[in-house]
Amino acid sequence: MEGNLGNGSWQIAVAVMGAWAGATAFWFGVGAVIWKLFFDPRLAELKGMLDAERIECERAMDNLRVRINQLETVLMMHGNPDLRSAIQRRQEGDR
Repeated sequence: MEGNLGNGSWQIAVAVMGAWAGATAFWFGVGAVIWKLFFDPRLAELKGMLDAERIECERAMDNLRVRINQLETVLMMHGNPDLRSAIQRRQEGDR
């Protein structure tokens, strides 16, 4: 007796498993092609947009730092003594 798979039914089971494995490999390949054709270009586009946005943010931050320094200078010249001493303390803390 060959167990539950008598009379050559194991051959059918192997054939079905082989067909299933082949179909799985085929659809995996289809998925890889779809990813390559559609998602890779979009990801590259998004990475380029991100890089451009980072450069723009860095430029804006540099402009804001310059503007803060200008405003601190104006406040040092025209602010009251308490404000001047607070700005000087902060500037000394930055060093």
